[in-house]
Amino acid sequence: MIKAAGRMGWSSNDFWYSTPSFFFAAVAGYSEGEVDRVNFGFAQARMVAYWAGVQNMAKGTEMKDIYPLPWDDKIKTAKFDPIDKEEIEKFEAAAARAYAKLNEDVHTST
Repeated sequence: MIKAAGRMGWSSNDFWYSTPSFFFAAVAGYSEGEVDRVNFGFAQARMVAYWAGVQNMAKGTEMKDIYPLPWDDKIKTAKFDPIDKEEIEKFEAAAARAYAKLNEDVHTST
């Protein structure tokens, strides 16, 4: 246990005065941070490998094609509903009114 506290940068007093639940929560948080740090290193290595060889790759080759990582399939991209033209026109009209009022307020305050 004291070894884990040392890896987290705790002094011996920090370790001995912490409750078991606080200590184990701190270890869990530290462990998650270490996993993130290692995963970030793998992602960096993949990016370097990709950009080092991109000029020699077939068009459309993605980073995950040359160096797949275990979490690639778990990453979800946002899906947006299409915006209809009428909604855009309403937004632009409201933005134009707000801009006109802002300019009016600026000119009347000076």
